[in-house]
Amino acid sequence: MGIFEDTHEQELKLGQISDKPLYGRRKCLYCLKLYWKNSPTQKYCSVDCALKFRSRKDGGKKKKPNSYIKLRFEILTRDNFECKYCGKNPREDDIKLQVDHINPGSKGGEFRKENLITSCNFCNIGKSDVLLDKRLQEKIRDMVKNKSNNTMIKKVVKTADGES
Repeated sequence: MGIFEDTHEQELKLGQISDKPLYGRRKCLYCLKLYWKNSPTQKYCSVDCALKFRSRKDGGKKKKPNSYIKLRFEILTRDNFECKYCGKNPREDDIKLQVDHINPGSKGGEFRKENLITSCNFCNIGKSDVLLDKRLQEKIRDMVKNKSNNTMIKKVVKTADGES
């Protein structure tokens, strides 16, 4: 042992420095053990865990479950690949379709077919997590169930906007 190792040991014993890293504890993404982080971006307890995690079949990337993808496709198919708020579709208009919650998840809405509707990215961003009144939610759900055309839903939304 050299001078520097002895000094480090003495400082540890005296409590002048800490042997714990500055970045706190974290769970390893691979083995789920708790470890002390040596840097703010460290995600694994060891190099072995990092290599094992990245060599998994999915490349270490989280994927959406097949059930979500299947449900999303069912909603898009049910709604004829059109925005149910404005009537636009990706073939004729330069839009992307998204599956939107009628009753937002942040307000207690569930991830079920009855609560999901196809919307374009502009309508979805515009609606955000706004909670529509119960009457309007029920009308939209009924129209989606009965496969009503988009002009009817647009009229219902415009009427609701005019009332408030």
